[in-house]
Amino acid sequence: TIVYLHGWGGNGLDAYEMIQEFSQKNPELKHFNWVFPNSPLGAEWFKMHFDENGIYTDNWASELKSVRKKLDAFFKALKIPTDQIILGGFS
Repeated sequence: TIVYLHGWGGNGLDAYEMIQEFSQKNPELKHFNWVFPNSPLGAEWFKMHFDENGIYTDNWASELKSVRKKLDAFFKALKIPTDQIILGGFS
C-alpha cells in the first residue's frame, strides 16, 4: 500500500488526480493499493507560519511529532502492517 500525502494547500483528491495521470504513462503503478488521505488540519499537515523570508515553523520537532502521531493513528486505522506501507507525497 502506498499512502500518498498531498502538498500544502491541496487535498487527497489533488494527489489522486496526479497519480491517475502518472499511471496512464506508467501502468505498473496501477498494481499498487493507493491511499490519499486529507490532512486533519485541512490544507497542511503541520502548522505553518510565514515571514518575510519564506515558510517556517516555530518548533519543527514538536510539529513533526504531531504529524507522526496523526499518521500512526491513520496507519493503525488502515489495519495494514507498517512494514507493508510506503509513505510518499508531493508539495
